[in-house]
Amino acid sequence: MLRRGRKINKCDNIAPRNVLGSKREIKRVVEDRSLETAVFGDQGDVIEKLDEFSNSRHKRAKRGQLKVNDNILKPVWTDDDPTIETHSTSKVVKAVEKWARLPCQASDTESHGDSGSDSETAVDDETGNYLSSSNANLPSGELDIKKHKIFNADRPAKGKLKSVEFHKTAQILLTAGMDQTLRLFQVDGLNNPCIQSIFLDTFPIHTAHFSHDGQQVILGSRHSAFFYFDMIAGKLVNVPRIKALDGCSMGHFDVSPDGKFLAFMGRYGSIHFLTAQSKEWVGSVKMNGDVSAIAYNSDGSKLFSHGTAGEVYVWDVRQRSCCHKFTDEGCALRGTSITVSPGDQFLATGSETGFVNIYDMETCLHSAAPKPLKAVDNLTTSCTFTKFNATAEILAIASDSQDAAMKLVHVPSLTVFSNFPGRLQSMHNPTCADWSLNSGYLAVGNNKGQALQYRLKHYSNY
Repeated sequence: MLRRGRKINKCDNIAPRNVLGSKREIKRVVEDRSLETAVFGDQGDVIEKLDEFSNSRHKRAKRGQLKVNDNILKPVWTDDDPTIETHSTSKVVKAVEKWARLPCQASDTESHGDSGSDSETAVDDETGNYLSSSNANLPSGELDIKKHKIFNADRPAKGKLKSVEFHKTAQILLTAGMDQTLRLFQVDGLNNPCIQSIFLDTFPIHTAHFSHDGQQVILGSRHSAFFYFDMIAGKLVNVPRIKALDGCSMGHFDVSPDGKFLAFMGRYGSIHFLTAQSKEWVGSVKMNGDVSAIAYNSDGSKLFSHGTAGEVYVWDVRQRSCCHKFTDEGCALRGTSITVSPGDQFLATGSETGFVNIYDMETCLHSAAPKPLKAVDNLTTSCTFTKFNATAEILAIASDSQDAAMKLVHVPSLTVFSNFPGRLQSMHNPTCADWSLNSGYLAVGNNKGQALQYRLKHYSNY
């Protein structure tokens, strides 16, 4: 509103306060324009100078001193050392560019150098010996393993980690957990910079997996809806509640190795199958009791489930029917974990008592009460995790109920490595773990939000 008594001239430019802003803002705009005029001149001066510059370029081009279409501007100075980064953004860009680079290629290029040189020794001290041979069989007894700086030191989690997983074709590690944040790290063995961090409000992440093609990260929580992050488009997509599932939690699931289905563990022994591409429900199966663990075989044709009844169910994924079931020996209370080895040679089951049974797969598929090859009794609390490495030579078993409750089993001899995790290494409570593509690295997540990094020198590749 104008003050009383003020005369309005026709040339006055009057606008509401929310358009012009406060007097302080008007003053700042005037000062900025004054500075711009002082440096560049007014509008006419700028146009005149541009015309002079354009004419000058054409004259120089006619004399052969300059190409008219040459728009490349050279820097005033150049840095002879291309390894020095001048801005953190360049690190992120280079890290993203490496997503498509295969781990075996990365390890080959990073491991080349003069044999026996000081630089090679330094690299070996930091990241492990990439030049070691892994053609021989893995020996039992003590494992040649070394603990390094934690994977997520660049961006540690603020709560318990529930998932750590290596990308299948790129040197990328994901971490996710109760702090409602998904983080992606570039695995270089040294700094492992964080290249992506996504916070999901009121969505504590219980399970996170890469899709089969490696272009998505699927995220599950206690909610009836779930998310997936499209890494190519760089966007987070919400998959709303599916009515046919009657509002069950979508917190625990597994991705089929053939890339066709997602299997979610539901209530009252139900397992729900969704298509991996469209995320549509296609059918469900149901076992007796509650389901607590599931695992696919190597080609995704069968799904194994374990639960409160102490029985392991074998499901035909295509027909969505039970083709076999057997009793897990010694599982008097509840089955808590299950995993299949690469190549489908072994099946490992964990129970609430801490016992882990290692079975021959053929025996499991043809017997209602198979005898395990080995019953590992090194855990004293509930076994919450089992995972074979890429060569099926090592089985990792762990319990999240006790400090440093993790063991590595040498599968060929069915014995436990005596030097892992070691008395002097602070592991805290291990909650999840994963092997890299060629077993060169082992990542262990714990209840302190750390993703511990272990290097196995027997395996030369990532």
